[in-house]
Amino acid sequence: MVSVHGLRGVLKVLPHWAGSTALPAATDVELVLPNGQRLQDRIESCTGSGKGFLLKLCGVDTRDAADALRGARIELERAALPSEDRDGPFLVDLVGAAVEAPSGPLGRAVEVVVHPTVDSLIVERPDGSRVEVVLRPEYIESIDATRIVLATDDGILS
Repeated sequence: MVSVHGLRGVLKVLPHWAGSTALPAATDVELVLPNGQRLQDRIESCTGSGKGFLLKLCGVDTRDAADALRGARIELERAALPSEDRDGPFLVDLVGAAVEAPSGPLGRAVEVVVHPTVDSLIVERPDGSRVEVVLRPEYIESIDATRIVLATDDGILS
């Protein structure tokens, strides 16, 4: 969640991926508060607004109630995602995948990094050093949840 919108408990949220249609299609969400507390809630309404969404949750009816959720992360059940958001592995599924460069094995993906313009993986090499691998189509030959084969070394940042 980014901020509160108006006086009636509406939340302004930004998705991790700008093209996502998951939140408006969902009926339930789980909120993870900054302190780690988890809350389940039903979506009353969700409409597009600029780069994000205006989200109204059942029972969150005042600005103060919405403000108490500031900084929360919104999670959805995987099954709630529309089919167009499920055409391949999710980024989180790539953690643990073996990564192979054209020159041979590079290492294992240990972390996902979501930048504003591109997603990438942190890959731990066998010697313990780490590199960042940019996930752009021109750098990837094939990708699944267990193995990522790079088409070129151009997307490897040390």
